[in-house]
Amino acid sequence: MSRRCDGTFDARYTSLERDGAIAEIHALLSLQPVFPSKIRWFAHRLKTAATRTLRLADLPAAARLGVDVERYSTRDYSRTQPIAEAAHFLGFDGVIAPSARWNCLNLVLFAGRIAPEQIEVLERDERPIEWDVWRRTRQACR
Repeated sequence: MSRRCDGTFDARYTSLERDGAIAEIHALLSLQPVFPSKIRWFAHRLKTAATRTLRLADLPAAARLGVDVERYSTRDYSRTQPIAEAAHFLGFDGVIAPSARWNCLNLVLFAGRIAPEQIEVLERDERPIEWDVWRRTRQACR
């Protein structure tokens, strides 16, 4: 997933809500010719010590930086990647921005700025995501 990173630095993609994280993975898996059905996916709750994070709290904030909010849910990264690159250059440890797939905020951590030991697993969900159940729930939320 490269909405925020073009490969010039490593990023860890997370979401502030469980369904936000699941929606992002679902969108990625949906790009496959056949949706993977044998792989089991899990969602875990994490805690991190990010202290200098650029926060784009909503789409109007992103629009002020040149993001075309009408196309935000598409895979057009022409403005979001340069914003992340600028944030990385300026010493931020990540970006909080609206999810393009769910009504929540996502947290993108810049791997070189957040050490693995600064990410703690608070809760391991041992139940695999049931994609059919999640899709039905998603439809009900619309």
